[in-house]
Amino acid sequence: MTLEEINQYYAIATKVYEAVLQGMLAFFFYRFCRIYTDEKRLIGFIAILYFLIILSLNTFQPGLENFWVCMIASTVAFLLMWPLLRLSVQIETFISVTYFAIRWLGPSIVSMLFLPINRSLLRLYDQVIDSSSEYIGLYYFYYNLGMIVVMMSLYWLVMWLFVLAYKKINSWYRADLSTKEIIILLIPAFSGISSYALLNQFNKLTEANSNPLFMNRQILSYWAIHNLIILAAMLIVLVLFQRLEIQREDKRKQFILENQIKNIEQHISGVEGTYRELRSLRHDLRNHITVIERLLEQQQYTETERYLTSIQKVLAHKELSFQTGNPITDILLHEKSEQAKQFNITFSSTFYYPAGDQINAFDMSVILHNALENALEATKTLENGWIEVSSKQFKNSYLLTIRNPFASTLEWEEHKWPLTTKKDRVNHGIGLNNIQEIARKYYGDLEFEVDSSIFQINILLISPESANVE
Repeated sequence: MTLEEINQYYAIATKVYEAVLQGMLAFFFYRFCRIYTDEKRLIGFIAILYFLIILSLNTFQPGLENFWVCMIASTVAFLLMWPLLRLSVQIETFISVTYFAIRWLGPSIVSMLFLPINRSLLRLYDQVIDSSSEYIGLYYFYYNLGMIVVMMSLYWLVMWLFVLAYKKINSWYRADLSTKEIIILLIPAFSGISSYALLNQFNKLTEANSNPLFMNRQILSYWAIHNLIILAAMLIVLVLFQRLEIQREDKRKQFILENQIKNIEQHISGVEGTYRELRSLRHDLRNHITVIERLLEQQQYTETERYLTSIQKVLAHKELSFQTGNPITDILLHEKSEQAKQFNITFSSTFYYPAGDQINAFDMSVILHNALENALEATKTLENGWIEVSSKQFKNSYLLTIRNPFASTLEWEEHKWPLTTKKDRVNHGIGLNNIQEIARKYYGDLEFEVDSSIFQINILLISPESANVE
C-alpha cells in the first residue's frame, strides 16, 4: 500500500470519525432530553434532525466553524421543541443551553484525558516498531485508527457520565420553573460557553502568528481544568437548587398539613357542638312531652300539630346527612355534601367508618378531605356533576373508593400523579402525596382508574392488630 493510498484511507477514516462523533453527540442530546420528557418519538425526531443539520452544514459549508454549526443545530432543535413538546419554554431553554455547554466543554476534558494516553502509547509504539521498516506508514495508520477508537471511547465515557449525573439529580425538576430560576441555573453554562468563544477567538489570533493557542499543551491543560470547574459548577448549582426545592416542598407540605389539622379541629369542634345540642335536646325532651300532654288534654290538636312541626324542624336542623359510624367523618361528609350542593353536584355516599380502632379518625379525615377536595375541583364546572363515595371491608383490609366525572383530558405527571387543574400548581396538588403517606402508614397504597370521562381513586388500608400505626 502506497503512502498516497494510506493518506486517502486516513482521510476517509477521519470523515467517518467525524460523522460517527456527531451521531454520538446527537444520541446523547436525545438521552439528555429524555431526562425531562417521556415523548420518545418526538425527541428522537428532533435528535435526528439535529444530527442531519450538523452533517449537512459540515458537508456543504466546510468553512463554517463547528461552534456556529452546533449553535444553528441547537437553535433549530429549540424551535422544534417549542410547538412539539409539552414542556415550558423555560425548561426547553434549559435543555438547549445546558447541552450546548456540555457539548463544547466536554471535549476539553476528553483532550485532557487523551493527550497523556496518546503520548504514553506513542512512546511505547516507537520503541516496538522499527522506524526503518517499509511498512512504517501502514503501522502508523493502524495506530491512528486505534487512537480514533480511544478518542471515541473517551467521548462516550465523558458524555455518558455527565448525562448520568444530570439524570441522578433530576428531582430538582419542576414543570413551572420561572424565568428567573432558569437564568440562575444557566449562569454557569453561559459562563462556559462565553469562555469557550473567547478562547476560540484568541486561538484564531495566535494562528495568524503560526503559534496556535490550542497547540500549547500547558494552556490546553489549564483550559481543560477551567472547563471542568465550569461543568462541576453547573452540577453544583443544580444540587443546591434541588436542596432548596426540597426545603420549599417540605414547607408547602407542612403548611397544607397544618391547614388540614385546623380543618379536622373544626370538625371535632363541630362534633362537640352537635353532642352539646343533642344533650340539650334530651334535657328538654321531658318538657316537650309535658307540653304535648297538656295540649292533648285540652284537645288543642291544631296547636299540638304546630308544636310537633316546630320540634321536627329543630331536629332536622340538628341531624347530619350521613351516619358513618364516626362523628368526625359524619360532619366531614356533611360539609363536603353542602359544598357540592353549592355547585349543583349530586353527592352520594355509602361510606362507613372501618370497624375496629386500628385506623385513626384523624388519618381517615385527612384522606377524605384531600380526596373529596380533588373531586369537587374536578366536577364543580360540569353541568351534571356527581361524586360517589363508597367503602368495603374484608377482615383487616379496607378499601375506600371515590368516583367522579371530569371535563377534559387528564394530564399526568412524569412519575404517576394526575396534574392538578388549579392554576397555582406550586401550592396545590400535594393532597395525593398526603393520602399516599397515610395509606402506606397502614401498609396500603392508592391507585387511579380512568374509564372514558370517569375518574376513580382507590385507597387501600390494611390494619393488622399487631401493627403499630399511631
